[in-house]
Amino acid sequence: GCGGFSCKGRVVMITGSCHCQKVRFEIRGKLGAITRCYCEDCRKLNGSAFAAVAVTQTADWHFACGESHITHYESSPGKLRGFCSTCHSPLYAYLTKQPELRRARLGTLDAPLNVGAAPNAHIFVAELCGLLYLI
Repeated sequence: GCGGFSCKGRVVMITGSCHCQKVRFEIRGKLGAITRCYCEDCRKLNGSAFAAVAVTQTADWHFACGESHITHYESSPGKLRGFCSTCHSPLYAYLTKQPELRRARLGTLDAPLNVGAAPNAHIFVAELCGLLYLI
C-alpha cells in the first residue's frame, strides 16, 4: 500500500482524525514536503520536541465529519492552527497569506508511516538549544 512518507508527490487518498474521532478527514491529493519543525510554538502546541508536518493543498481536504468542531488559534500574526475543540488534537496549520496551503500534522493520519524515511527538512533547529539531548 501507499501511506505516509513513501507517498510524497503521488496522488492518494489519506485519511486522518483527531483523538476523540469527532473530526475525521480525507486528503485527496499529493503530500508535499515533509518537515520537522522545532520552533517553540510547534513544540509547545504539540507537547513534543517537534511537529512533523506535510504540505498539502487546502482544496484536497474533505471532512467526513466534525468540521464544525474545528477551532482556529492564531499562534503568531498570520499563522492559524486548526484544533479539535473537544480533544484539542492539532490537525493543521496555515498562513493567512497562503490559504491555499495547509500543513497537515502527520500524527493525525491513519496510515502507518514509513519509519525509515527521512523528512525533507528540519527547521528552527537552533531553537532547541538545551533540549537537543532529548532527541
